[in-house]
Amino acid sequence: MGFSEWYANLFSNRMTERQVERWLRASRRGKWHFVLVTSLKFAIGVFVLQNVVDLLFGREFDPFGSRNVFLLIFSPIMGLIGWWNSDSKYKNHLLHLQIEKGLSRK
Repeated sequence: MGFSEWYANLFSNRMTERQVERWLRASRRGKWHFVLVTSLKFAIGVFVLQNVVDLLFGREFDPFGSRNVFLLIFSPIMGLIGWWNSDSKYKNHLLHLQIEKGLSRK
């Protein structure tokens, strides 16, 4: 998949077959597993990025600062948003498939 295809699919409500397969694997594990893994990935990524920026600009490291506390609160919300977005895309994909099957029968 080239960049132009990836960018076109970024804002599309349709899923590719690869995305459907990945979503089915993730959804089989359950909502809370997905939210936990996604929020941990998000929190660790942002934490590392913040600390790299702090090192580059000479700020001191504060592991219990307000940014990190906010990150711990905000990351599960991002996980829930990720679940909701992927689930709605999957349901929309199934609806389009049903519509296409219904139209092809006539």
